[in-house]
Amino acid sequence: MSPNVAVGGEITTGVEIGRAEVIHRLANRWQRLCDETRSAPFHRPEWISAYLQAFEPNSEIVLLTASEGERLVAVLPMVRKRCWYAGVPVIKLTAAANVHSVRFEILRSACAAGEASIQALWHSLKRMTGWHVLEFPYFPQSGACAELLAQAGEDG
Repeated sequence: MSPNVAVGGEITTGVEIGRAEVIHRLANRWQRLCDETRSAPFHRPEWISAYLQAFEPNSEIVLLTASEGERLVAVLPMVRKRCWYAGVPVIKLTAAANVHSVRFEILRSACAAGEASIQALWHSLKRMTGWHVLEFPYFPQSGACAELLAQAGEDG
């Protein structure tokens, strides 16, 4: 677990690394964000937990969060894996999703802090060690994942 990092004075980001316990620690705040955003079932902590138990039981979970005070405004659940990319061994951060999830998206609030959270999450990812490749399968062309990838592209 890493300490929260203030970004722009308002948004704090956090990185939780571990197993199922990282989802359970955040579940209440995450569920409130799901209720606020009327999220699809595939974004809820219960689904992510079930997905991880069924498809990634031995993988390390990397959970990025953005908060405004005590209020969770964004959450990005990922899995860290060793794999091969173009014949080179790499460590990949991939969305906690597969074809059974139908789609993946960074869950975020529609408030100003939620909008600002994508840049804050990218800055946290950029500073985080222990990964080489970022993969988001099954995400919509417009939305938070696309915005995060655009941020990454702007940073080269």
